[in-house]
Amino acid sequence: MMAGCVVLNVQVLEKDGADLYHIARQADCKAIVFPDIPGNSAHRLLAPQCRGPHTAHSQPHDLALPQCPSLQKAILIGRGTSGKQSEVGNDVREGSFLESLLLQNEEEAVFVEHGDCEDCVYIFTTSGTTGYSKLVPRTHAEVLRASRAYEPTKDLLSYIDRPLGWAGGFPYDFFGFCTPRVVQDAFFGQQAVLSADVWAVLERESCDAAALLPLTLLEIVDHFKGGNPPRRRLKCIITAGQPMKKGVAAAAGLLTDAILIAYASTETLTASVAYITHPSQYHDYMAGRPVSGVEVRVVDEQMRELEAGTEGFLLIRSPQTCKSYYKLSPPSPAFTPDGWYVSKDRGKLDKDGVLWVYCRSGDVTSRGSILVYHSWPEKIISKCPDVADVTMVNLKTEHGDERLVACVMPVKGSSLTESALNEFYQNCFMNADLGGEFYPTVDHVMFCDVFPVTANGKVDKRQLAQDALGRFPIPSSTN
Repeated sequence: MMAGCVVLNVQVLEKDGADLYHIARQADCKAIVFPDIPGNSAHRLLAPQCRGPHTAHSQPHDLALPQCPSLQKAILIGRGTSGKQSEVGNDVREGSFLESLLLQNEEEAVFVEHGDCEDCVYIFTTSGTTGYSKLVPRTHAEVLRASRAYEPTKDLLSYIDRPLGWAGGFPYDFFGFCTPRVVQDAFFGQQAVLSADVWAVLERESCDAAALLPLTLLEIVDHFKGGNPPRRRLKCIITAGQPMKKGVAAAAGLLTDAILIAYASTETLTASVAYITHPSQYHDYMAGRPVSGVEVRVVDEQMRELEAGTEGFLLIRSPQTCKSYYKLSPPSPAFTPDGWYVSKDRGKLDKDGVLWVYCRSGDVTSRGSILVYHSWPEKIISKCPDVADVTMVNLKTEHGDERLVACVMPVKGSSLTESALNEFYQNCFMNADLGGEFYPTVDHVMFCDVFPVTANGKVDKRQLAQDALGRFPIPSSTN
């Protein structure tokens, strides 16, 4: 970034690299940087395509990729010392990438890029929960303006482990106020993963604050609930990334003085925050009040504004709203000409101006002419005392019918069964045992020890759907 590059952080998740190549083509990427570790996904995909006998990590390899002609250079970074060699294919290099930068020839010309504040400096990726990630460009000015919002936490030592390519992991606080943060060294994949181990990192490093995923936060709460309290209580914990259940609020008073439950997106950054100092202050799906400068509207499918307390689709407008996705043609209808972002989230604004966010509009199952938004059965199942968390996914048959699968994380030590859960669920509906015309039946229950998450930390519903399809195969039609 300081050398004038536009940076785009991505993950390689698909074996054939289709996700990487798609994003690289869309962004017209020229070079890629990845670890010099054979087990790394980018390394497995691209190292065999590297050409040229370069001996220093800082020297780029040539690439020739029919899938992405613009991607012509690769820089492999390592952690060796100047006395240690590393080998990839027929190529031998000495020293680490950082060492090679320090050992540059002093006579080498210094490159200085004279940019403009409205030049693009960074391209963020969206979560990709509904397909390949979209790209959100940000200028130097936008990054610095967003950094000012971190002034209240500038004196706190924070732990944040989200990827750089996600807005939640980007070091806005450092750009704004040179605020230090604690991160884990994930280069060799040996970082703490279990929630209890993550908390041990926070205590050891004397952190004041932390940004934690809801699932991680729930596991830490469960770890300490009813046992010995943590040795250190943080000043604040921030969590975001999905519609929230009240279980996360149990962290207030136990792990932290206050928990900030944020509703945010890559396209708009933070839209609203619920500030909780006691669990009793929070209710399922409450997203707090819109932050300063942010406007929220609730509309129906015809974009007509709805009354307070009525559930609909959320539109968001703020000074940080992206104007369009990067090089997307034709332009996405997600951005209106007058600056509103069509979020595809469903929620409401109550009469007191508090925002409630229930689910993505895509989280819906068709039952004939009736649409069942997943937040409805999720809310019912989450009331079961043996359920720690639940999320719903669809399985579509070849005839276009849809099966609703409840993916359930039971409370640890629970003996919950599918039949018991179905009985609890049905008993929650007035007409279920009276032969009523409709109630949102669940076709399958899939118990999970933990939910898979995307690279950005959201529940990976595509992976859950694939897992469900493996457990509940849809029979093919017979003639």
